[in-house]
Amino acid sequence: MLRAMAPKGPPADAIPLSTRARTKEPEDAKSMLVEIDGQISAYRGKLYDLTVKRNTLLPITQLPPEILSQIFRICTDMADSNAWEQGEGSSVAELSYIISGCSSHRHEHSRMALNLSHVCHTWRAIARNDALLWTHLPTYSEELCKRMLVRSKKAPLTVRSFVDRDIAALRLALSDVSRIKLLHLSRGSSPNVPRNLFDFLMIPAPALEKLLLFNTAPYTGPAAAMETMPTNIFGGVVPRLSELVIYEGPQLSWTSPLLKSPVLTKLQVGGMINWRSAPLEELLKLLDSMPQLEILSLSHSIPLHVPLPGRFVKMPRLRKISLSDSHDRCLSLLECLSLSPTTAVDIRSSLANVPSIRTNLVSTFQQTKQFFKGVKAVAFDIPTQRVFSKIQLRCWTTDIPDGDVWDPTNCSSLKIQFNFAWPRGAELDPVVIALDACSIVSFTAIDTIAIGVHESAPADLCRNLFHRFIDARTVCLSGSTLNTMLNTLLNTYAPTPVPEGEGTPQRVAFPNVRTLILDTARIRTADLDRLKSYFAARTELTLLKLKMCMVRKSLVKKLEELVPEVVWDGRRVDRQNLLHPSFGVLDGDVSVDEDGDNTVLLPTHASTLGGYDDEP
Repeated sequence: MLRAMAPKGPPADAIPLSTRARTKEPEDAKSMLVEIDGQISAYRGKLYDLTVKRNTLLPITQLPPEILSQIFRICTDMADSNAWEQGEGSSVAELSYIISGCSSHRHEHSRMALNLSHVCHTWRAIARNDALLWTHLPTYSEELCKRMLVRSKKAPLTVRSFVDRDIAALRLALSDVSRIKLLHLSRGSSPNVPRNLFDFLMIPAPALEKLLLFNTAPYTGPAAAMETMPTNIFGGVVPRLSELVIYEGPQLSWTSPLLKSPVLTKLQVGGMINWRSAPLEELLKLLDSMPQLEILSLSHSIPLHVPLPGRFVKMPRLRKISLSDSHDRCLSLLECLSLSPTTAVDIRSSLANVPSIRTNLVSTFQQTKQFFKGVKAVAFDIPTQRVFSKIQLRCWTTDIPDGDVWDPTNCSSLKIQFNFAWPRGAELDPVVIALDACSIVSFTAIDTIAIGVHESAPADLCRNLFHRFIDARTVCLSGSTLNTMLNTLLNTYAPTPVPEGEGTPQRVAFPNVRTLILDTARIRTADLDRLKSYFAARTELTLLKLKMCMVRKSLVKKLEELVPEVVWDGRRVDRQNLLHPSFGVLDGDVSVDEDGDNTVLLPTHASTLGGYDDEP
């Protein structure tokens, strides 16, 4: 009975012949597998031979080894996202974020060299014999670092390392300091270089051209815990040092040999507590000994004491100066420097809650008026007021591609950048400061104007600000909502009179606009009629750009009926994140890689280019 209830299998004729053959004749199946494996191996060998033969006929294979070496060097250089080059001329605070954010690319040069050497035997032989491909030491792997020290022969080295986790390989990399051309050490836990590493930094560094020491987080501990850089660092021998950057790191003495390099053209320091407590004359003496300096950036490192009357330091070759400190310290130093009108100026300062805030800022604009000559594009950013009132003023003397001044790629061409902050309780609206700047600098022939204001900005003040730029052909409006802009821009009643002597502003805002850019704005159906009336009065307006706007596709279609050309990037931001460009140093999150993967990533086409051995 149990046999009758058991499930019956499929009939014999329902089982495929191949399956029955495997189950009934295991010996035959084994011999067939051996035969098939042999055929696969033979075909693989033939395919490999054909691939190698084909590769020998490719144009790139016909190139001389010297040419291939040059191509390899170009590939490795392109792969190396050099944070120093990206941050050239930036303030020290900006540079720290740039280098932290680009840390995932610190070893792209060495990784690309490994990839190229794993394509085929020919490429491997060429790559391994080219010392310049192996000069960027990978401090994430002690074994690879050792190999590249050998392969680089006597070529100058580049060493970038996060000291907190790369210590073993870093010690190996620093074993040949005399060959190091660029040294970048960053920490996140302490402003001090580990004492056991200083032993490696006491011998002469005749090839050193760039030195960067960074603590990626601002130091908040006691000043006594800050180390002073040894006076015999690198044995006092750094004849080629041209770029020195120390941010929240070891303290520099005024007599440091690093500051005495005869070819030093770029000096960027931040968090020098001992400098802030010294007389300003010490800093002026230092700058007086550096007539060749081209880039100067000081962040929380400016002395306050007033120097002797009539004390000036001429800096004829200075291309950019960046100052970040309390406003009185920045202004005191700037008053003592004789700079060319072509010098780019970046000032980021805070002011105390005193009645003279506006007076101090007016004095700043008057003192720096010469640097605004030839300005073609202007951007005002006035964010929401919380604890502090803030204003950012940026100016360019070059043409801005597409008129998009908020594009980060345009930061490198900035001529003027002022970031000012003061306690909100001072009851001084930042728009008033913007109007003061316009009155003192007398912006003329401005082709591009960008303005971002918060929702609560006084409409009358905003309207007066808009009316200062009647010649602008490109207008970029940015704000938490478009409503503030429409209220100040589209109302046709006369604006509130400005103070006597400043002239009567024009009633029509941006009468000559040809390109209107709306950035991170919310465009609603209720705004359409007001936009329609504005567009109708401006026949020269031919292009409307919408960037990161909250807008429905149906509204974009209607806008296309009002303007000859509408360009919409199709992106949008969440309402809670709908802010105009940030007043902060950089937008976006900073990501730091872990550098824990030593795996060599091969190109997708590597399998068709031949074989290579297993050694890295």
